[in-house]
Amino acid sequence: MKMKSILASFILTTSVLFLGFYVGFREGVEKAIMVENIVRGELARHQLAALTHSDVDSVSHLFQLSVCIGLENYRALQGSVHKRFAISFLPVNAKDVDQYADNMRAYVKSSGGSCDNLIYD
Repeated sequence: MKMKSILASFILTTSVLFLGFYVGFREGVEKAIMVENIVRGELARHQLAALTHSDVDSVSHLFQLSVCIGLENYRALQGSVHKRFAISFLPVNAKDVDQYADNMRAYVKSSGGSCDNLIYD
């Protein structure tokens, strides 16, 4: 009887710890995405201000850079053993990262551009 009680306590404690880790990790990912969106909002505000002053080159450069950074991050994620783990904790739209990368590659190719000079200069 005592052994069953110890085993039940161990299983309960392990389950609670795992659940706490899972919920905490999930919350952390959501908060990180929120912070990233705040930064993106500030960049968008800056670029909208540039558009009102007809500074289209600045806005265009930022978007090109964003495409190239997206491709670079995709490449790095492909080399990671944790790709599926990372994607499983992100919102639903992260499930389509392969298609997003294909779209960005097609854009860079069709625009005749290259990301090398944007990322590494």
